[in-house]
Amino acid sequence: MYPFYLGIDVHLKRTYVVLMDNMGHIIDERRLPNDEFEQYLKDEVSHNTYAVLEATRNWPFMYDMLEDHVERVELAHPKELKAIASAVLKDDPIDSRTLAHLARLNRQRRTNRLCGSEGGPGPAALHSPSRVASSSTNPGEEPHPCGSG
Repeated sequence: MYPFYLGIDVHLKRTYVVLMDNMGHIIDERRLPNDEFEQYLKDEVSHNTYAVLEATRNWPFMYDMLEDHVERVELAHPKELKAIASAVLKDDPIDSRTLAHLARLNRQRRTNRLCGSEGGPGPAALHSPSRVASSSTNPGEEPHPCGSG
């Protein structure tokens, strides 16, 4: 168990974050421009934090920043998160809170574990757009996030 959990909903220009303690109490919740995220981590987020962000197309820069500032980072597959994908009310605050709670309860499907633990490339391999784009062998098939299968 970690003392802090950070749920992150990443967008192209802004990010919504929810920081909570291990009892589920929200410590901080805000929307901030992506270029202010690193300073937010330095000022507001303890190293003893477990961070979870959706594996959307904008995740690589955020993952790299988080790796330098928190103890654990996980990518959650957005389509596999039933709590988010099937939600009737869906917005950035709800998604971020849900990610933080799922981390706290250890209930999210981890994209990076699927990539790293089965012998495939780890999360850093996704930085190459050509690797992901060339990973699909069938037209119209969604590419696997690790570049294989």
